[in-house]
Amino acid sequence: VTHERFITGKTDVLDLLIDREGGDVERASLIAFPERITTPNVPFPLVDSRNNYALQSGLVGPDGTDKPVGRPVFTVDQNHYEMADAELLVDLHLMTERGVPLIKRFRFLPQDYRVSVEYIVDNNTDEPWSAAMFGQIKRDGGAPAYSDENGMGLQPYVGGATFRPGSPYSKLEFDDLEEAPYREKIE
Repeated sequence: VTHERFITGKTDVLDLLIDREGGDVERASLIAFPERITTPNVPFPLVDSRNNYALQSGLVGPDGTDKPVGRPVFTVDQNHYEMADAELLVDLHLMTERGVPLIKRFRFLPQDYRVSVEYIVDNNTDEPWSAAMFGQIKRDGGAPAYSDENGMGLQPYVGGATFRPGSPYSKLEFDDLEEAPYREKIE
């Protein structure tokens, strides 16, 4: 068991940093793409904590682990994980306040940029256990730390976007999101 706050992971396409507090992906860099042409060995940061940017997920509800007063601190068996074969599994362990063990599992597949998250709850009690999973991309509204200052290079869109099969994506401006939260049910 490691007590380091951050753990690292590496797939064939992603370089990752996961925070044991909350179990969030704090950094995801694209290995095949350099941050700058002058630094070809530095992967492009897709999710970057320099921008207060994280892939956040958790459990809320009566037995949820994410509370207004804080996030859970998970334990892990090691502080570095690396893809060797068909998939990479990163398991974060937690014993809940009610003594119910759970695992927050990240699953990474070869040649796949998706980050899959699942929870395995072993309710070994006689009482019902109830929580709902949430997932969100958290980011501040500032310009990306790695954007090109001269205006000739990378000028990323800073905002949200949604996609529905059969239709183009829709942009969501941060100003609009501050006025009213965006919610959409995905089937």
